[in-house]
Amino acid sequence: MKKINKHIFVIEPLFSESSFLRKEIKKKFKKVIFNHKFISEKKIISQIKFADAVILGLQPFNKKIIESAKKLKVIAKFGVGMDNVDIKECQKKNIKIYRATNCNAISVAETVVANAIFLLKNINQNHFLMSKKIWRQINGNDLFEKNFGVIGLGSIGKEVVKRLSGFGCKIYVNDIKINNQFCKSKKLEIKSKNFIFKNCDVITIHTPLTPLTKNLINQKTIKLMKKNAVLVNTARGGIINLNKSMNLINSKKIRIYIDVFSNEPFKINKNFDTKRNIFTPHISGTSIEAKQRIGFKNINDLESFFK
Repeated sequence: MKKINKHIFVIEPLFSESSFLRKEIKKKFKKVIFNHKFISEKKIISQIKFADAVILGLQPFNKKIIESAKKLKVIAKFGVGMDNVDIKECQKKNIKIYRATNCNAISVAETVVANAIFLLKNINQNHFLMSKKIWRQINGNDLFEKNFGVIGLGSIGKEVVKRLSGFGCKIYVNDIKINNQFCKSKKLEIKSKNFIFKNCDVITIHTPLTPLTKNLINQKTIKLMKKNAVLVNTARGGIINLNKSMNLINSKKIRIYIDVFSNEPFKINKNFDTKRNIFTPHISGTSIEAKQRIGFKNINDLESFFK
């Protein structure tokens, strides 16, 4: 098969670190430049001036970068979130954007349910004590028949719901656009956000970061939540104002699993209780299988665009 004579700049290290994806994209395109680590804006600008296409992750993609990308025709997003991309500037320059929708939904959903169970059952606290050679049993709760709130019923929210089917949970959902047929088939109840905050034992967030969702979880909403509730955020860091909310989260003994942060890399400070809560470095959607699904879609989207 004849290779496409285009210059591809892979900005996202998660793509570049996969030997499978590197091999696949080099089968299709003549020239591919891989980035394997954190990359500065200056370095992106120096490389992007030659690129016909980029594979982009969470790296800032602002007006300055876009203006320097004289040849750029298309962006393949290694993921779905677009809050790091100046979309208006891309539209002005007629740059096409492809998102890798549905590719990491299973990975995120499994992580959500797994960590909700870990927090409910206090597995992390018991593990911490065992690691300190302390034999003390901290009892927890079952997920069975709990009130489970899902805010954001897109592809990931739907996959979370599917995985809850065997737990006998009462599932409450909220979204701007609701798929009534899906809700009916899964026996979901559509409720307001405030209802979910007040009544749910577990709450998981699956919305994009927009002006409407920025700081969606704040001191006001946390005050509504049950004591000892579980809160999960694998969406975007800016949805929860952690620095302003941690004291209240701690005082209400709310257990949190946080995988995303406003500024990444993020350093946990002393106010973040790592015995009671779980923090991970933005890994919920990056299983080996998910990365391959995302990267393969990136390659196919670029191939389709240039053919």
